Amino acid sequence: MISITVKKEEWEEIEKLIPEIFPELHFELVVEDISLKILGLAESVPCVVSIDTDFSGYESILDELSQLETDAYLNDDYEDSPEYYRYERYKNLWPILFNAINNHRAGN
Repeated sequence: MISITVKKEEWEEIEKLIPEIFPELHFELVVEDISLKILGLAESVPCVVSIDTDFSGYESILDELSQLETDAYLNDDYEDSPEYYRYERYKNLWPILFNAINNHRAGN
């Protein structure tokens, strides 16, 4: 089990898109601390999200999301390909999850 901290807006993206692309992945919002935003200590409401995987599984998720971009641009007429539409739909997940795990590893 991995816990990551993300902004409220990022949690909303995760909540909406992860079940579509990784339906087998269990995740949940553990803590949403609005008081930090109210007190001016955070620009956005921080949320702690629990993901039912280990670091190896998390890295596999990042690899799969990264592969979406590669697959999207393989065809000459890529803008009309299903791979491109899939990439466009899920492209924001990679930076959210990548930054969250790097912050987690750095202890932030």
